[in-house]
Amino acid sequence: MKKFFYSGKGKKKSSTAKVYAFEGKGVISFIKKKVDSIFLYRIYKLINFLDNKYNINIYVSGGGKIGQVNSVEYAISKILIKIKPQYKKIIRELNIMSDNRKVERKKIGFVKSRKRKQFSKR
Repeated sequence: MKKFFYSGKGKKKSSTAKVYAFEGKGVISFIKKKVDSIFLYRIYKLINFLDNKYNINIYVSGGGKIGQVNSVEYAISKILIKIKPQYKKIIRELNIMSDNRKVERKKIGFVKSRKRKQFSKR
């Protein structure tokens, strides 16, 4: 018998996370990595939306601790949107799906935004 599952993939900086949610009793398992308990509250904040109806397997690789937690958050939020599209508005308010970094503009007299022309003394 095949079990139906939802999957989500998240990337942040150099870390990647794959999250699978199976129907079950609400067991959460981190595979191949240990996540500090300091950052777990950010992940549990999203998992509370699932109401202990899904078992979650989390695979994380690369990057640092904060990048890994951000990538797991992103992957779980993708699963939440697949399960219930109404959660999209709530997730947007939590600023998980958005990245506010922008490209810096090019300045006058510079080659790029910060790269200068080579200085010559003579």
